[in-house]
Amino acid sequence: VVGSGLFVGASAGSQGNVHIAGPGSTFDANQLNVGEFGNGDLVMEDGATGKVDNGFITVASMAGSTGSLTVRGPGTSLTGNRQTDLGREGNGTLFVEVGGQLTNSAARLGTEADGVGEATVTDPGSRWTSSSLTIGPQGQGTLNVFNQAEVVVNGTTTLASSNDTVNLEDGTLITVTFDNTNGGTFNHISGELIVDAGTFQVTDSVFLIDGMDDPDGAPVLTLRNGATADLPKNLGVGSEQGAALNIESGSSFGGPGNFYIAGLDGDGIVSVTGGGSTLSAGLNVYVGVKKFGGLFVGHGATVSAGSDITMGEFGGNGLIAVEGLLTAGQDVEVGGIGPGRLEVRLGGNVTATNQVIVNSTGRLDGEGIVDAAQTTNSGVVAPGSSAGTKGGTFSGNGTIGGALVSPGNGAGVASAVPEPSAMILAVFGLVGLFLTRPSRPTIQF
Repeated sequence: VVGSGLFVGASAGSQGNVHIAGPGSTFDANQLNVGEFGNGDLVMEDGATGKVDNGFITVASMAGSTGSLTVRGPGTSLTGNRQTDLGREGNGTLFVEVGGQLTNSAARLGTEADGVGEATVTDPGSRWTSSSLTIGPQGQGTLNVFNQAEVVVNGTTTLASSNDTVNLEDGTLITVTFDNTNGGTFNHISGELIVDAGTFQVTDSVFLIDGMDDPDGAPVLTLRNGATADLPKNLGVGSEQGAALNIESGSSFGGPGNFYIAGLDGDGIVSVTGGGSTLSAGLNVYVGVKKFGGLFVGHGATVSAGSDITMGEFGGNGLIAVEGLLTAGQDVEVGGIGPGRLEVRLGGNVTATNQVIVNSTGRLDGEGIVDAAQTTNSGVVAPGSSAGTKGGTFSGNGTIGGALVSPGNGAGVASAVPEPSAMILAVFGLVGLFLTRPSRPTIQF
């Protein structure tokens, strides 16, 4: 098919159906309109290709129209070099599935006041690439990213109002900037949202990265390549179910409130890696609130709290591994009602304006540097590969792994605080950190 335009369901009351299938089946048009005044259905599959050169791709153009566009199967692709409107004034749906590919410039879902647009990208190998994506500019828009599919936005993804929704479940959404400052709904059930070099913007007073007990895995938020996030107040990673946050390659994540890593019923994992990457809480960082919480601070990265950093304080299980810098405006407390472990690896540095407190349920070990006005040990301090020293108070800074200043008053027992190996299963990777189901395992640093 070659022509100035391809119109499916152009007239009011009409029903148009077009099926383009198989390798070599193709169309090249200046514009594509599926459901202009009437009802239209266009299906591309089994290696068919399409190209829209100069005009818009529009699905459900005018009031009262309906339109459906499907791009299905490996080798099947549709490319447009201008805007895609899904549900301009009518009701439009888009399916990119089973390895299909859609590429366009800007995209809008639910464009005008009466428009309703819903896009579903699903299945391994399926991808929708757009220069920007606005969900519900004036109407109602929904984006679904499911089952290992990928949506790539080389600009800003915007939820324009409280009528608009993103459902991310076992898929990947990669965007330069993610803007949910207008009250939209982001259901991050599982899968990964990657903010690449732009900003992550929300207005929640308590922003939660939290799953819904999905057997496909847990939700992961990744900031990379200098991306930034400045929360209005508090952060929770893994409140009711498991979740993970990755801050990579010079990115920063901050807020004026408290950061909770692992909540009442969920495991939470945070990884801060790469030179210049930072995680900063204005108040406290709690690792292992009621369940298992893990925090990894890589070489060149910094995690800071305006007040305290604690592990296992409220009965959870907290583990922090430090290769970079961990710094507290007041205290670092290892162990509380639940067990805690602070591993200061070679090259790592832990600083506290007041104290490093190792409680009876706590363990401090490794080969890095601890710098605090005072360190109080009621648990186990184990430099290097030693069994550890139990009890005592020492002041000033010291090197964990050889020359610890005034290490206390007696030999400790390494098993006084259990090693975390029984609670460790998942692994840090290049693309982020993922929890698996259904055993809800934790991490390995």
